[in-house]
Amino acid sequence: ISVSMLYLFAFYKLVATVTILILLEQLFESYFLRDVDSILERLSNEMPKTANKLLIDGRSEVVAVDALKEGDTVRIVEGEWVPVDGVLFSGEADVEEYGQTVHKVIGSHLYAASKVVKGTALVRTIREKSLHSQRVEIASTVSFQQQIPDLLFIVLGGLACLIFLFSALFSGFADGAAHISAVLLAVCPAALLLSDQLVKKATLAQAALDGIVIRSFKVFSEAANCNMLVVNKNGTLTVGRPSIVSLDHVEGVNPDELLQVAASLEAAAVHPYAQCIVERAVGQNIALVEAENLEEVSGLGVKGKIAGEVCQIGDEKLLGHIDLSFYKTRAEDMRKQGYIVLFCAKGHKLLGIIVLTDPVRRDVKDTLKAFKNERFTLFCLSGDRRITVVQLVGALGFDRFQSEAPSAQKIYTVQKLQKEGRRILMVGDPHKDEAALVQANVGAALGTKGDLLQEKAPIVLLQGNLSSALTLFNLAKLSSSVMTQNRSLAYAFMAIFGLLALFGVIGPVYAAVYMLLSTLFVGLNTLRLQKL
Repeated sequence: ISVSMLYLFAFYKLVATVTILILLEQLFESYFLRDVDSILERLSNEMPKTANKLLIDGRSEVVAVDALKEGDTVRIVEGEWVPVDGVLFSGEADVEEYGQTVHKVIGSHLYAASKVVKGTALVRTIREKSLHSQRVEIASTVSFQQQIPDLLFIVLGGLACLIFLFSALFSGFADGAAHISAVLLAVCPAALLLSDQLVKKATLAQAALDGIVIRSFKVFSEAANCNMLVVNKNGTLTVGRPSIVSLDHVEGVNPDELLQVAASLEAAAVHPYAQCIVERAVGQNIALVEAENLEEVSGLGVKGKIAGEVCQIGDEKLLGHIDLSFYKTRAEDMRKQGYIVLFCAKGHKLLGIIVLTDPVRRDVKDTLKAFKNERFTLFCLSGDRRITVVQLVGALGFDRFQSEAPSAQKIYTVQKLQKEGRRILMVGDPHKDEAALVQANVGAALGTKGDLLQEKAPIVLLQGNLSSALTLFNLAKLSSSVMTQNRSLAYAFMAIFGLLALFGVIGPVYAAVYMLLSTLFVGLNTLRLQKL
């Protein structure tokens, strides 16, 4: 009897020890997953729930952010979070966006969940659902396929049955149960399952913190394998906020007429060049006139009718047989210096040319150099004239470029590069380059018009600068490295400890300890993805 009791005590002690180790493993697993989920929860909590809405009589009242409509005005003060996406139209403020303090003046865009560091201002709401709430929603709903093969579970299940039958037949039921328990614990793919889920969740959370919106983790993971960077020129390499250098009107033409016709044609356009021209006309109190039958000619410009006459603005190719005189030569000279030149005509008469400049972003040169160091081939894909593009790409160190490429044709350029064996990371406009971004191995839309839930680009870089693409690549590379390390070690441990358990070298307790340690390794190694 005493021998039987000692046997039972040893058996239950073994069961209790293994159970405690398994519970500890599950506790650590839950902790790591909850720690990652808390990042998205924190992002969600950064969104203010109330706002100080300005009323018609000048008073303000506290209202729920969800109750605000487009066009409503809210007051922001120092130390508070910006409650809406909007445009500042009164006052000034220093606002912290993505870890950087930015000075906002009248006309500047502000985004929800940015912190007001200094100043007081009034902000007019431009959208009901902020970019912040949209990116948290997308990050919380991204789905990813489990990469642990079903065949592994089938093999492990079949192996377990054979081992149990063999052990029970020759060593008895108790020894058979202990043997199979050790084997199952040793080859349990818990660490593999946790690694996949944890790495992907941590990556999505860190991307959200960096202002990177990921719709497809599969597309994102391809960034680590890309070897060519394809970028648009306007708004990507350049600031995207051009200014007018000069208005060169033809002799006998009033300069105000040149600006009026140009601004009237461009009034409905969203291109930065168009907005610049319209703002200049409004600033000079030049009244715009209604343009009829407006037509945007891809890659060339805009034409329409004003007071019954056909008017055009854009590239000289748009103007057909209109006599451009020496202005064509002047345009070539200005383009050689990096300026943008638009021709404007009314009827069969040239009114003049508008010369604009769009400076290169400050971070572009260093970012392109960093991509070069990662063995990327640099390709500039622009709709501008060759003479304008060639000087810029030469100064920035591009390997290849294509100019005069309308948005509709960019997808064919991307396909051609892919046939050459290039794996393309493309950065471009979320609307004009939409098809090309989807075609690229990894398409990242630079900035956004605000409707993230409707846009089709697989990835959106909310900061609106090229350095965000470098952040994207580095995050993808680190994510891939961590995933490989986790999976390699987990598979190696499964093989080693599985064989040891199979031949009876280790029992259930040591196998459970292995499972616990493998979970700890996966969790701690994955924390490298978080820059907290």
